[in-house]
Amino acid sequence: MDTRTSESTSFSTHLRDPELDDVRPRGPLGIWYYLTAPPEPEPTADYQARDLHRRGLLGSRIMGILQVILFIIIPIGLLGPNKQIFFTAIFLTVIVIICAAFNRSRKVNVAGVILSVALNLGICLSIIRSPGGLTPDSIAMFDILVFSELFVVSLLPPYWVWASWAFNVAFSCYELTYAPRTPLFQQVMKTSYYAVLSRPIQIHTIVTVVAFLWVIGANRAIKRADRAEEIARLEHHISQQNKEAKERKLQLENGVQQVVETLKRWSNGDVAARIVLSQENVLREAAGAINHLLGWIQRLHQESIMLQRLMEAMTRFYEARTNAKGGKIDWQITNTPVDALVRQHNSQVQQSNNDHSMWNFPDQTAFPLQDQNKR
Repeated sequence: MDTRTSESTSFSTHLRDPELDDVRPRGPLGIWYYLTAPPEPEPTADYQARDLHRRGLLGSRIMGILQVILFIIIPIGLLGPNKQIFFTAIFLTVIVIICAAFNRSRKVNVAGVILSVALNLGICLSIIRSPGGLTPDSIAMFDILVFSELFVVSLLPPYWVWASWAFNVAFSCYELTYAPRTPLFQQVMKTSYYAVLSRPIQIHTIVTVVAFLWVIGANRAIKRADRAEEIARLEHHISQQNKEAKERKLQLENGVQQVVETLKRWSNGDVAARIVLSQENVLREAAGAINHLLGWIQRLHQESIMLQRLMEAMTRFYEARTNAKGGKIDWQITNTPVDALVRQHNSQVQQSNNDHSMWNFPDQTAFPLQDQNKR
């Protein structure tokens, strides 16, 4: 019989679609996945383990894309007026390397928290340390904060995105209201304060709500698919158990039939009959015990027959010896130890007769010298 692990593995793998499960690309991207993505879970892994692996694969992709973007941003920081962008890009590159190590070791939540916080912190520092204060171009920097919300909702449990949304909205409102501004941006804020302030609030709210609803719906669909897969696995498991039960029942019936037929043959005189079953038959051990018992009974029966023949031969021997009145016994071979007794008796009788004939001389010619002296 198979173990539970091997059975579960076979029941799970038969439901797998290699084209859907093989999500790791080949080539350079495959090397990146190998270095940053968590290992594949066991085929019998539960939903939490597979969801963690799914988020780990997504985190590996996001970190790869982020690293490419950082390589593009580094020259902008070097050549542009805001040097903080360069240091932010270098800082995030180091963070990506650290998060990749955590992600590879299946600590997906840790990697997601570090990456999201670092990205948010880098963008916030770039806004805070803008030379000369906020400018009209700085408004776009507040929009970039939405990346952290996308990272949180993708890499972490979906409800965590609301914490990122609250921080980004509060930071945007505070900076747009109290942060230093250039004269041009000061003029813009006097005429369009609420319009400028509502822009990041609207963007963060819309992106957060849509991303949250999308992830929640996707997770529910994945759970339903996982439940359907589990039901299919259980149905397959039950089917396999029923099949094995039918096979065992058939083996049991065949084994019982052979046992009955062998016992019938044995009772009808075929004492050499034995039960022959296959290795996988459930009654094989019982059949071996019955065969051993039949062999022991056969030997006991043979010994009983031999003992009966010996008793009959002994009775005949005593009767024949009595009827022989000290002479030779007229004996028919019985193939028993009594035959040796008869041969010994007849040999002794013959020897006794020979000895008697040597000392008994009825013929006078046996003594020629004695006759001459008398004359």
